[in-house]
Amino acid sequence: MGNKRRIAETDRLLLRRYQEEDLGDLFEYLSDQEVVKYEPYRPLTLEEVKENLKWRISTEEMVAVELKASHKMIGNVYLGKRDFEALELGYVFHRDYWGRGYAEESCRALIEQAFAGGIHRIYAECDPDNERSWKLLERLGFRREAHFRENVYFWKDKAGKAIWKDTYIYAKVASSLAYHVEENLVLVHYCHPNCKPFQNIMRLSEENAFLLAERLAKENPETTAFYRFADFSNYYPLRRKTDQHLYDNFSRLGGKPKEKHPLSFVLQGCDYLEHWFGNGMVYKINLSEIPSDSISFSLGDSCAQYGKTGEIRLLTKEQLLEQIRDFDGSIEDFMDYVVEHYSYIEAQLWDDTIILEQNFDEQK
Repeated sequence: MGNKRRIAETDRLLLRRYQEEDLGDLFEYLSDQEVVKYEPYRPLTLEEVKENLKWRISTEEMVAVELKASHKMIGNVYLGKRDFEALELGYVFHRDYWGRGYAEESCRALIEQAFAGGIHRIYAECDPDNERSWKLLERLGFRREAHFRENVYFWKDKAGKAIWKDTYIYAKVASSLAYHVEENLVLVHYCHPNCKPFQNIMRLSEENAFLLAERLAKENPETTAFYRFADFSNYYPLRRKTDQHLYDNFSRLGGKPKEKHPLSFVLQGCDYLEHWFGNGMVYKINLSEIPSDSISFSLGDSCAQYGKTGEIRLLTKEQLLEQIRDFDGSIEDFMDYVVEHYSYIEAQLWDDTIILEQNFDEQK
């Protein structure tokens, strides 16, 4: 890897400088009309790609994205240096590899590296028609700052008139709060003394779910958390619809849920929920240990929200962290605001293997 001038690495990708051996892979995607549809250039010929590759090899602003498994170069991320400690972000990927999270994975790694290195602001310009692109930026926690009307053109029509295009401006800023704010956040799971931790009653068969709910409600009549189980004939169908709504929305936001029914946590904990669960066991996981595609958040109780409105405002990890960074105050101030307006932030964990990797021996 040393001769490839490595820049960063992820689980699946090597992010590096360009090299002469990339010619074939680069030509594959720069010659594709669909790939360059929103770029300021037409599909390139092989000779044009050869010249373009010379520039890519010489610059530090263009990063090649290579699959570790096959060593195929599948796209690039552009990080152009701008004034005032800023970078301009861009990305182009081979069409065969769209929809697999490679662009998000590579951009996220480079963005984190840039902010850690002292960059203050990263921005991107995007065609409003390029929905894939601006949705990616939003998953990365970028905020749309502007919509410029007919501010640019790349081509002219047969009559020689400019074909004007609109532009979205997205940006992400390293705020006064620490960029890695997630390192100061924990997910808390409450478990009643008579229950096993990290369970979801909705994963049982309907018959067994009703039997368990009836037993827990009868055995623990004073425990607030089980009031829904005492009315399980109404709660069960509502919970099924809520979990399906969460699953669908999280998938649309780029999440990769491995379970149909998530495990529930609370961000930073909640005193009254601890009492709800009979002051039983409390389990904590650092948010920084949870991959972005395995966790979602709702402001308040998701089931209650869905029961009232039929909708849930779901947040990705990046969107939540962005809200915290943009808040005028500390993390504690933000959580006080949440308690006042929503009671707590519910977290939905969609991958049980993360639980298996934790050590909870000393947590009570």
